[in-house]
Amino acid sequence: MYVDGHINMEDEKCSLQYKTDTDKFSKLRCYVFSTQYDAANCDPLLFNGWLCALKKKGLLKSDNTLNDVAFQNISLRNKCSTDTNFSQAYPNCKSSTMKYLNILRLLFCLFRAVP
Repeated sequence: MYVDGHINMEDEKCSLQYKTDTDKFSKLRCYVFSTQYDAANCDPLLFNGWLCALKKKGLLKSDNTLNDVAFQNISLRNKCSTDTNFSQAYPNCKSSTMKYLNILRLLFCLFRAVP
């Protein structure tokens, strides 16, 4: 699966928010790729940083939810639009990871689900 990795914190405001959030995040030892990841406690910590970065990247709708079309166009460059594995995995991965806009967990879920 192809992913454009340029969802970053290049904006100073987003970077500062993300730094503040990750300081809290690392104190709780919330390792995103762990099978023991505690989404209920860890996901809210990075919400503001991801909200800022995803807005800057143009990946959110006006209600601050992930814009599926923009995500597939910008981040995936439409490389997965015809992949049936992706189409089947995407709704479940999105609903289980994006309440707090945790794009890393969304991508990890998709990587695991799509060969």
